[in-house]
Amino acid sequence: MLEGHDSAIAGLEGASQAINAFLGFGDLVTLGAGGSSMGRTRPSLIHQDAEALTARTARETNETRPRAVNPTAVNEHGLPITGAAKAHRTEAHWTKNASGPRSLEDAINFADDRGSFGQGFIDYEVLESNVILVDHGEFKIKYRLVEDSTFDEVFGADKFASYSVKSSAKEVIIDKRLSWNDMFGGTAAVNVRSSVFESDRAITVVLGHEYFEISGLHKRAATTAIYRSETQAYIDYLHNYAVDYADNLVQKMINEGR
Repeated sequence: MLEGHDSAIAGLEGASQAINAFLGFGDLVTLGAGGSSMGRTRPSLIHQDAEALTARTARETNETRPRAVNPTAVNEHGLPITGAAKAHRTEAHWTKNASGPRSLEDAINFADDRGSFGQGFIDYEVLESNVILVDHGEFKIKYRLVEDSTFDEVFGADKFASYSVKSSAKEVIIDKRLSWNDMFGGTAAVNVRSSVFESDRAITVVLGHEYFEISGLHKRAATTAIYRSETQAYIDYLHNYAVDYADNLVQKMINEGR
């Protein structure tokens, strides 16, 4: 039995119930001890809830809303808008695999089996040994495995994965409305530190977290678009829910003894 197991279950169940209530699901959807199973034919909680959440937020932040400048989103130098997988409560339970680290391709398939990619990806293409392009249906994500030392230097030591929204240094317009292509040029790119692949639980959480956030951005960009000045705040908003849902996935693994 893992130390702190019961308290972790209670905390995650409470968070799940609160978010389900916010999204209008009441107590019908709860992962954790005694929660619902997620099989291969599952209707995805992550996919459905991300869609409900982003649709609701899109309605609340339409073009009639006052658009205050958010200095952390972009400045006059065109600093990038970023998202990252970090601050997970289950991190202490990300035990290393006895068999060693998984390859990126193996990790992508494992995460898909665990529900990290919602209803499941359509297909993927191995571009390099450490770079895989995954077709998630409505959008694509290029996942890249990055050695820890390089990741720390480029993206920071305080996160497990990172992506960024494109920033134009030539024309930084705070109230420019960003489409999906404006943000990612058609394909999002997620960089994941190599040590994540040493643990199946870490793989499940980190890939699920980034998928959740980017799925939310796609939903918003494909419906009402989003003002540049609001983008970082919206990513931060999605991040809080991505933490809870990804932690629920790993809590389910703990409950199953995996």
